[in-house]
Amino acid sequence: MKRSRFSFVVTITYRPWNELVIHEIIENTPEELYSFVVRQTMAMGGAGIIPSINWADGVAFAVGPMPDNDDLVKDKLKGIVHYGLVQYALVPDHRDEVRVTVGGVAHVVRLQKNDKNPIFVELARYLKKGDYKQT
Repeated sequence: MKRSRFSFVVTITYRPWNELVIHEIIENTPEELYSFVVRQTMAMGGAGIIPSINWADGVAFAVGPMPDNDDLVKDKLKGIVHYGLVQYALVPDHRDEVRVTVGGVAHVVRLQKNDKNPIFVELARYLKKGDYKQT
């Protein structure tokens, strides 16, 4: 092992998430999802900000993370991440942006292509499969 110019050696460990826990899933039409994201952005004071949502493997989705607490931090250290909410719509073809009218005003929503993120690709497959609807 080659020493750096510093007097210590750093060990780097890559430890990806190994479990994703979703507490609520809502399927929308694409227009409902885009409108939701625009309204949420505006409610958070995002005037002038172009909202964006994730897209992977034919699914557009917005993720609502859960705020950290002691239990969630412990889970994260074990490789388990929690999403409070995932809202999604089936959008087979990726486009960089879509236009939606909310409250009579035209808005643009960006679709962030995340087809290289293994967690998002697996999430998209899970949502398309629809097994969560059986439980």
